[in-house]
Amino acid sequence: VLEDSEKGVKIRTAKATLTFPKNQVKSVERGANSLGLREQKLEALSPDNPKAYLEAAEWLAGAGKDAMDLGTLRRLCAIAASLDPALACPANLLLGRVVLEAGQRAEAARAFMRAANADAGNAEAAKRWGEMRKELAETARKEMGEVVAAIDDVVDGKFAEALPKLRRAR
Repeated sequence: VLEDSEKGVKIRTAKATLTFPKNQVKSVERGANSLGLREQKLEALSPDNPKAYLEAAEWLAGAGKDAMDLGTLRRLCAIAASLDPALACPANLLLGRVVLEAGQRAEAARAFMRAANADAGNAEAAKRWGEMRKELAETARKEMGEVVAAIDDVVDGKFAEALPKLRRAR
């Protein structure tokens, strides 16, 4: 809660600041919330403690999920990995799991690849990167098939038929 006045109530969420007229607010409850805890955790971070960046990212992905935004999670994982190479594998595994859950498969694949490169002996990283690599290869094969079909259409002068195929191939 940023402001509670006769005019209205202004609150800050993880994504926006909102103001509501007082007559639309049933009650205002103050107390610790995930967004406040997130701010406290972020303010307490120091490059002298790289593990704290990974711990903050783990908290965001778990107990603090309602205050989580992917941009903050990405930055926390990247900082942890850059400050301490030993954290690169767990930081990228965490990022990969979260972005995969969010449906961002290509980013998840890159994160799992970085995790596997950081620790070749990590079984989860190797397994997840292997699965994603197969999926990416299959997607690339399908897209290349669309491109080949589109080129054939262009050669045959069927420009209208080629364009949708190129769009599907991204």
